[in-house]
Amino acid sequence: YTLIVRGDLNGDGSLKLNDLAMAQKIFLELSEPENLKVKAADLNKDGEIDINDLSKLQKMFLGM
Repeated sequence: YTLIVRGDLNGDGSLKLNDLAMAQKIFLELSEPENLKVKAADLNKDGEIDINDLSKLQKMFLGM
């Protein structure tokens, strides 16, 4: 089994600024996404990382 923490792209168990930066790089196609990173960043579960996922990730990071 693989445990995926939503928003935790680097797999360290918590949401930090570098997770948000990774999601932004994948969204802007500056980084090749790995399957588990996409699952962690796909907060609306539509199969891709889009602006809605980034917005939710930012809100989670800010504690909103």
